[in-house]
Amino acid sequence: AHRLYWPFSVFLLNPFVIYVLVRRTNMSVDCKAAFLSHHIILIGFDLYNGLFYRMYPLGPLPIFVCTGILCTDGISPRLLITILSFWTIAMCVPYLVIMLRMQQKMIPHDSPFKLTMKAQVGILLFLCSTLVANIYGFGVWSTESPDKDRIL
Repeated sequence: AHRLYWPFSVFLLNPFVIYVLVRRTNMSVDCKAAFLSHHIILIGFDLYNGLFYRMYPLGPLPIFVCTGILCTDGISPRLLITILSFWTIAMCVPYLVIMLRMQQKMIPHDSPFKLTMKAQVGILLFLCSTLVANIYGFGVWSTESPDKDRIL
């Protein structure tokens, strides 16, 4: 199913959603931009996971088998999982923007919970920097098990 989903998502589903967002919605510009960026990032995520990386967990052991195009002996597994963490975290950012903007649009103007645009940007920058720290963590602390050959 996974081998069928990513081409469907990349070449049909997400381009259709992008077309509808651009041509057929009367959404505010900020939310429309966030939804568009999410679907563009989702295309990259699906390409990476469906074609380039294709990771399969071998539970209950903490082992992942990589069967994608980039899964060769010359490419570091640490680099591959760091790229995966980038795509995963990049998909979260547009959702954070959408949630904050929609929440602020629903709050009455005289509410003490109504934030200025500067405060909203500050919150989003803080949350995004926390997410980016995870990418750094994957890059620095992802290692292969010394027992890899024995386990496989």
